[in-house]
Amino acid sequence: MTTYHRTQAFVLQKEDIGEASQYFTLLTKDFGKIKVFAKSTRKIKSKLRSNLDLFYLSEIRFIQGRNQKTIIETSLIKNFDNLGKSLKKAQIAIQMANVLSDLLKGTEKDEVIWNFYLWSFTKLNSPSLELRHLNSLYYFFLWNLFALLGYSPQLYNCFSCKKKLFPQKFYFSPSDGGIICASCFQKKKDSFKEKAFFIDPDTVKYLRITLKKDWNVLFKLKIDCSCKQSIKATSSNYLNYLLQKRKM
Repeated sequence: MTTYHRTQAFVLQKEDIGEASQYFTLLTKDFGKIKVFAKSTRKIKSKLRSNLDLFYLSEIRFIQGRNQKTIIETSLIKNFDNLGKSLKKAQIAIQMANVLSDLLKGTEKDEVIWNFYLWSFTKLNSPSLELRHLNSLYYFFLWNLFALLGYSPQLYNCFSCKKKLFPQKFYFSPSDGGIICASCFQKKKDSFKEKAFFIDPDTVKYLRITLKKDWNVLFKLKIDCSCKQSIKATSSNYLNYLLQKRKM
């Protein structure tokens, strides 16, 4: 028996199938992340095509068949059109969609993640968001997504000795989920040298503010070039570790 469903959805990723059809990975309001088939969406006259894109929030209707979900109807709710007008904003939007798709497991409804993704896209689409703040918004999204998925790192105490961290030389270990102080790192250098890397105190401060979800404070921070590089390296290393862990 065919079951019909209706929900709101963001397109996270799409994959071409055959001559004209596609598979879409969607973040939906009512079913979490799902993969659906859409017939002939690459044809110019397709009725589905106009409402399915990376920068759209759409309402979709799909059927649950024996082997797959198939979209049969779409209608546009909101076009985040400012994302398409800026190459940098478009790149950030695609990064956000790919990270969410790669890290999110299962097909369960998650209202918190849905609302957070909607907030992030709305903020990114805002004409008042200047280009110089785009990376901050991406890292804000990335680290809070980590937290929502249960991957929030330990940033206040050394994961080895458990002592409170004070400004000094720190090291970050993705596999241990947090920071190790310089003293513990030196004592266990051989065991940590392959998996821990230096992280400066300003980056730790930045991540703490980020994980408090206080965008207004983060928005006003002045970040020097060395700290920006450290934030980028730390974020990339932790994301790559989680993606590898996801594949296991």
